[in-house]
Amino acid sequence: MTNHLTELLALDDADRRTWLLTRQPDDESQRANWWLALVEPLGTRVTDPEDDDPAAVLRWARLAATTLDLARETGALDAREVANRTAWLSLATARIADRTDVPPLLEPDTVARRSLATIALDRDAAASLAESWQDRPRDDIRTLRAAKNVLGPLGQLVGHLRDDELRAEVRAWLELAPRLP
Repeated sequence: MTNHLTELLALDDADRRTWLLTRQPDDESQRANWWLALVEPLGTRVTDPEDDDPAAVLRWARLAATTLDLARETGALDAREVANRTAWLSLATARIADRTDVPPLLEPDTVARRSLATIALDRDAAASLAESWQDRPRDDIRTLRAAKNVLGPLGQLVGHLRDDELRAEVRAWLELAPRLP
């Protein structure tokens, strides 16, 4: 797999897209695992890099983010899974790079907006459902749990957000998080 990753890193965006799309399994039931087999080691190269060179880590981060985005586009990975993984990548890049060097898909404000967009209900509805959540229907509990899962990485990323309104929105969600299942 390492050779494939190095090969992918050397390709331009169009060739990388073609490489990935032509090699993904035809069997849709196998696609999620195939994409995850690519994404996991890419993520590790960003969050636990072997190379201390920030530019190299950023190249791997960009590759990881574009690969995740394509996996979402193909339907192999859902938007929430991609948002969470992208948030962790964004946090790792924010810690090592100047804001101007961060790939657009990993810019903290962009990532936070995409993550919040995966939450299936607004904050007021979530707060209302959180009251006595144990007595709610299973689907409501799942929806609340999915919202809480999105908030984990955002709790780490909030300090890197530039947009004051977005930061306030994320913090408001984070205040609600302890009441969610």
